[in-house]
Amino acid sequence: MPSVRPATVEDLAYLAPRLREADVVEMKALDGSDPYPALVESFNASVLAKVMVDDEGVPFAIYGVAPSDECSDCTVGISWMLGTQDLRKHSMWFLRNYEWMLDEMHEHFPTFGNMADVRNTVHIRWLKWAGFQFGQKYPHRGTYFWEHWRTKECA
Repeated sequence: MPSVRPATVEDLAYLAPRLREADVVEMKALDGSDPYPALVESFNASVLAKVMVDDEGVPFAIYGVAPSDECSDCTVGISWMLGTQDLRKHSMWFLRNYEWMLDEMHEHFPTFGNMADVRNTVHIRWLKWAGFQFGQKYPHRGTYFWEHWRTKECA
């Protein structure tokens, strides 16, 4: 059965070349980042960074939350999650377990969110299912990014 553990720098190197194409396309469209530097930046900024691993300890997804630079009192976090194609193999486990992962993120920030490339339909479908609220769509680098957030009171 899959499990979750704290992420390590070694996990970043393993996951970067194996990320889902939709996640890589989203990173490129957002700021031109390649997967490894983007993972390192997210990992280093985060107050919580976890990796999902299969029965043999092989990582298949990573997530975390970092303080928002735009929030002076640090009550708002920037959430992030990236996965490999193997996340699909473990989708039932993930859907049964994501709530406690989000609750753990809420221990750090009552509200967290990010922007999602509208073309990343799997990502958007899960965010809606997980209770994220959606706001404006912003044009950016040839696509649109959709702001989303989750607040503890409405989660």
